[in-house]
Amino acid sequence: MVGPAFSELACRLAGTGIALALCLYKSIPLAVILAGFPISGLLLVALSLRNANRHGARFAFHARWREVLATMRGAAPFTVCEALGQFYMRVDLLLIVFLLGKANGGWYATDIKIVEVGLMPLVLLGTAAYPVLSRSAAHGAEEFAPLSRDFFRSILFASGWLAVGLYCLAPLVLTRLLGDAFQ
Repeated sequence: MVGPAFSELACRLAGTGIALALCLYKSIPLAVILAGFPISGLLLVALSLRNANRHGARFAFHARWREVLATMRGAAPFTVCEALGQFYMRVDLLLIVFLLGKANGGWYATDIKIVEVGLMPLVLLGTAAYPVLSRSAAHGAEEFAPLSRDFFRSILFASGWLAVGLYCLAPLVLTRLLGDAFQ
């Protein structure tokens, strides 16, 4: 799972990096600037297919409707949970726009997107560690406790440096890249 997690991180960073690089040129239209995201997404799909093929997955749709519906029923709670989580995370933006206006909402949306991009490596690290932690949990606390403690310490360490970077480094970089209005 470590390889696929880093592939996802690399593809996400590539899309963001392409968009940031193209933002430096003032005459490029927004559609071209955002083109790096679907290209990176297609690259991630290709890498995922290659990884699945390497592990022996067969890609033929021969499921019956009953099986499809059972899968959808099983995935529905996770889908609803994710949708509610996204709604919960976006309600604050809607409230800021409603109470303080569109300009302040735009500044907040920019700031929150920077935080989300900064948190993505931590999420992917958790995704990569999940199978190892799950496997060790099945073998008992003597194997699970040290691994979970190391994982928790790693996340806490990375989160601390992320906070320092967002507070100290991000304002300097954003001001240079996007102008004085982002100070």
